Amino acid sequence: MMTTRPALPSNVAWFEKLMYLSFAMGLGVMAFDGPRLAAKPEMKLAGGPAFMITTGLLTILILMLIVWLIARRRKGWARWVFAILFVMGLPFSIGFMGEMLRENPVAGIISAGQAIVQAIASVLVFVGNSRPWFAKDNPQGALDV
Repeated sequence: MMTTRPALPSNVAWFEKLMYLSFAMGLGVMAFDGPRLAAKPEMKLAGGPAFMITTGLLTILILMLIVWLIARRRKGWARWVFAILFVMGLPFSIGFMGEMLRENPVAGIISAGQAIVQAIASVLVFVGNSRPWFAKDNPQGALDV
């Protein structure tokens, strides 16, 4: 007997799409701004380009896991982890964005767009038709193991 998966609510589907777009934008920022960052003396002390690439890719993989837990496994706690990480990282992101806009405007614009996309995605999983998706008493909540 095969059970069918319930369709993603539109807000959750948009969250997932926007987050994958955000990851692609992050890779763009790494490509455009990576050489400038790698040339900084403090980056050379930290391990140089290899450290930067490894850290960036590891961050994306962890965030992809969180997005999957939110959208596909219906884990409400993962929404809160994502929201907290986003809010905590925003001041640092804004600080780096100013420097990036001066030093590398293309990377700065992509980074600003990435922050906006992530903010929209963050809101989408807490409002509208996404709320019942994470409810414990949802009759289709069998996926919430």
